[in-house]
Amino acid sequence: ALQTAADHLMAARRIDIYGAGDSALMAQDAYFHFMRIGLPAYAVTDYLTFQIAASQLDEGCVALALSHSGQTMEIVDAMDIARRQKAKTICITSYGDSVLARLCGTVLVTTSSEAELHEEAAISRLAHLLVLDSLCAYISAQRGPEAVKRMDRVNAQLSRHRYPR
Repeated sequence: ALQTAADHLMAARRIDIYGAGDSALMAQDAYFHFMRIGLPAYAVTDYLTFQIAASQLDEGCVALALSHSGQTMEIVDAMDIARRQKAKTICITSYGDSVLARLCGTVLVTTSSEAELHEEAAISRLAHLLVLDSLCAYISAQRGPEAVKRMDRVNAQLSRHRYPR
C-alpha cells in the first residue's frame, strides 16, 4: 500500500491533504514536506472547505485523508466526493475497519497499543507522521538528483531566515 500511495502521489497533478482537529496539524506538516520535495500539495483543514475542495478534483488528482479514528464525518464526506470525482483516494488512519478505510482506494493503517486505550492517541499521531515522512523519503529517493537540487534550493531559501552559528 505504501508503494501504491507513493506512486499515486508522484503522478498527481494536485494533492489535497485533508485533516481536522489534531490531524489538521499533520495535514499542514505533510503539505510543508510535500511542497519541499516538489509535490503539488495543498492542506485543507477547514471543515467548511473540505467538500468544496474535493469537488474540484478529478482523475489526475489525489485526495489524502489523515484521521486517527477514520470516523470524522466531514473527512469521510470529502473523501466520498473525491472518489466520485475519480480522484485517487488515500488515507492514513489507526483503524482499518473505519468508515474512511472502507471508502479509500489505498489505506495505510498504523497501530499502537495506545490506540486501544485512548480514543485520541498521541503515539498514533506520531505513527501517522512516520508514515508521511516515509512517503516523502521514498519519493525523494525515487526522484534522485532532481530531489537533491530542489532541496538545495529550499535550504538556500530557509537559510536566509536563520542567524549564522
